[in-house]
Amino acid sequence: MSRLQRTLIIWLKIFLLGLILHFLVYNLVTFVIGATGIVMEIIRLWKEIFTVGFFGILIFYVFKYKELKIFKHDKALRRLQWIFIALLLITFIFTIAKGLGVDMFVKAFKYDFIGYFIFFVSYYLWRYLPEGTTEKLSKWYILIIQWLLVFALVRWCAILIKPGVLKIFGYTTTTIEGRVGEQPPAVYWTGEHQGYPRNQFLFERPISWWFFLIAFFPLFYISVLQRKSLRKTWFRWAVFALNVILTFSRAAWGAWVVQLIIMGIASYRKNMKKYLVKVLIPLLIVLAAIAYFWRNEIIHRSFSNTGHLQLFLQWWEMFTESPLIGKWAGYVGPASHWDGGLAFNPENQYLQIMIEFGLIGFALWMAIYVFLNRVGIRDYLKVWKSKDKQLPLHYQMTLAMSVGMIGLSISGLVLHSFTDRMIVYPMMALFGLILAYHNSKLGKIEKKW
Repeated sequence: MSRLQRTLIIWLKIFLLGLILHFLVYNLVTFVIGATGIVMEIIRLWKEIFTVGFFGILIFYVFKYKELKIFKHDKALRRLQWIFIALLLITFIFTIAKGLGVDMFVKAFKYDFIGYFIFFVSYYLWRYLPEGTTEKLSKWYILIIQWLLVFALVRWCAILIKPGVLKIFGYTTTTIEGRVGEQPPAVYWTGEHQGYPRNQFLFERPISWWFFLIAFFPLFYISVLQRKSLRKTWFRWAVFALNVILTFSRAAWGAWVVQLIIMGIASYRKNMKKYLVKVLIPLLIVLAAIAYFWRNEIIHRSFSNTGHLQLFLQWWEMFTESPLIGKWAGYVGPASHWDGGLAFNPENQYLQIMIEFGLIGFALWMAIYVFLNRVGIRDYLKVWKSKDKQLPLHYQMTLAMSVGMIGLSISGLVLHSFTDRMIVYPMMALFGLILAYHNSKLGKIEKKW
C-alpha cells in the first residue's frame, strides 16, 4: 500500500466520521470558543474542501497512469456521466441567461448537484484503493453507527430530564427552531414547548438525524440484524426502532417501514411466513400502539396534515410561470434561497428542483436519482431465484444502498433529504465505493492494483 493510498483511506474515514461530528464542532468553535474569520470558514467548508481533495487525487491517478479510458468502462455509468454533464451545462446556461452570476451556479451545485459529484468521484477512486477497502470501510462505519444509536438514546434521556444540559456545548434553551448562523436550540419538541423532546443527537435538527437513520438502516440491517436470529439481535432492533420513533416524524416511520418490507422480502425470500410472523407484523403492531398513545404529538399536527397541500398550490403557481427552464437557481429554499430568492420553502425536494430548474433540469436530475434508487434492486432481482439462502455480499450491499436511497426519496416528498450535507455526502461516498466493488465482481471494471 502506497503512502497516498494510506492517506486517502484516512481522509475517507475523517470525511465519514467528521460529518457526524460536524454540527457539534461547529457549535463549539463558533458559539463556545467564539472563533471568526478564516477558522470559522474552514470549519464550515471543510467537507467541500475534502471533496475537492478527493477529486484532485482521482485526477492525479488518471493522468499518472494515463487511464482516461476508465470513464468508458461501464456503459451505465458512462451514460450517467453524460447526463450529469448535460445537467451542469444546461442549468449553468439557464442561470447565466437569467442574468445571474457564476457564483449563483456554484451555490446551486453545492446544494443540488454535489451529491452526484461525490458519487462519481468515489466510484472511480475505488479502482486505486487497496483490495478490501470497501468492505473494511463499511464495517468500520457500521460499528460507529452502533455506538451512535446507543448514545443517541442516552442523550435523549438526558434532555428529557434536563433540557438545558447541552448549554456547555453552545446550545440554548431560549429558541425553539434552529437557524443557520444562530445559536442552536438545546431541544426540539413535538410542540413548541410542549409534548416530548425529539431526538436529533449530534445533528442539526431531528430531520437530519432521521435522514441519517433512514439512509443507513439497510446497510445496518445486512451487516448486523440479519446475521443472527431475532433472539440474539432484539436489543439492536429495539435501539434502532426507538431512535426512529423518537424523531416523532411520520415520514421517518413510513420510510422505515417501507425499507423493512423491502429488506425483509429480500433476506427472507425463501421463508416469507417466518418473516411476517416473527418480524414485520409484531413491529407494525408496536408502531401502531405508539401512534395511538402519542397521537396528540404525532397525528394531530395541523400543519403537517394541511400545510403541504397549501404549499403544493403555491408551488404550482410558481412552476407554471416558467415550466421548462424554471425560475432560477436559488429562487426558493431551503436548498438555496439566497440573493433575491423568495422566502418560500415547498418542503419537497422534487418541487424545489422543478421551480428552480424547470422540467428540463428536473428530468436530467431525476434520471440520475432514479438510477441510484433502482440499481441495487435491479441487480438483486437478476439473481432472485438463486438457490443460495444468502446471496453474495456485494449484491446485498448494493441493494442496501439503493433501499437507503428509496427511504430518502420518500422523505423527500415532505422535506429536502437530498440536500442535507451531513447525510448525502457520506451516503454518496459509500454508494460510489460499494457500486464499484459490486461491478468489479460482475466483471464490469477492474482494479489498478
